[in-house]
Amino acid sequence: MPKTTPKLLASPKRGSGNACAGALSTYPAEPRSVERPIAAICDSALLEAIARAEWILTGFRNRDIRSHIFKATPKNPRRLRRQSAAIGRRLRLLRAHRIIRKIPHTHRYTLTPYGRNLVTALLAVQHADTQKLTALAA
Repeated sequence: MPKTTPKLLASPKRGSGNACAGALSTYPAEPRSVERPIAAICDSALLEAIARAEWILTGFRNRDIRSHIFKATPKNPRRLRRQSAAIGRRLRLLRAHRIIRKIPHTHRYTLTPYGRNLVTALLAVQHADTQKLTALAA
């Protein structure tokens, strides 16, 4: 008996490559508002959001990160769900790389010590000015 894959798994992936490059998604056209499109979630915005000091003790939720990346809460429930799913996928990826860990019996996450060092280093490199660094090195 030949194995067949379900149609859901066989369908092509939506969206494309790098989210920061302004990649257009393949979802049906919707009127865009002033908020950031879901395809434009930058990794740096996500790292800045999870590195905030206010979440050191209690951790952060998907809702917390979503409110920092997408400034306004959409009125359309479909759009809200899509934003939440997009953040959830990013959190799942961070968790797989052991940058964040889930706090047991809650819907909250916290940075691991490895994640804290990595995020701090990445944000420092991103905000570094190469001209100032070369002047200091010379």
